[in-house]
Amino acid sequence: MQMDLWPEEIKIRDADRVDLSTLKDLNINKNNFVNRKNWEFKDLPKGKYFIYKTGGINPYLPDAGPIFPYVINTITINRKNGGFVSPCLTRPIKYPRWNIKGIRGTQGTNINALVSCHVLVATAFIEQEFPTQTYVCHINESTVNNYHLWFNVENLKWGTPSQNNSGVAKTHKGSVIE
Repeated sequence: MQMDLWPEEIKIRDADRVDLSTLKDLNINKNNFVNRKNWEFKDLPKGKYFIYKTGGINPYLPDAGPIFPYVINTITINRKNGGFVSPCLTRPIKYPRWNIKGIRGTQGTNINALVSCHVLVATAFIEQEFPTQTYVCHINESTVNNYHLWFNVENLKWGTPSQNNSGVAKTHKGSVIE
């Protein structure tokens, strides 16, 4: 395709923080039996979870400093941890994920979602140039060990499934939000 002939421009949104309940749901695999997701961002309570573009420390890369995005739960902000939602590593996926919890609707259905940090960061802060870009790519993958731990905005971009399959850009599927 012609769009592959020119380098892409990564468009980072001009926002320092975003309410997770306002994010556009980009999950294309809602009915995939492996990645089934029974909630959408709009199901999260408004004003409860905010993602900040920078200022957080990645617990798996503390020496990198406060350059990483972070998530705050405004309901628990006055508790001991200051409302920070700490990323966790779960098996078999080695990508750090945030556990986002909420209650949906009048019937009070619980939402308990593990969201890959890099996917949430890209969804919140990086614009998709084309609708076919459904995978979140790590820019530093070929140069840094443990690239999957890096989820800062400047290290991510949206890519296509064909880029992923061809090996042009090793990526992690952006639609994988459990």
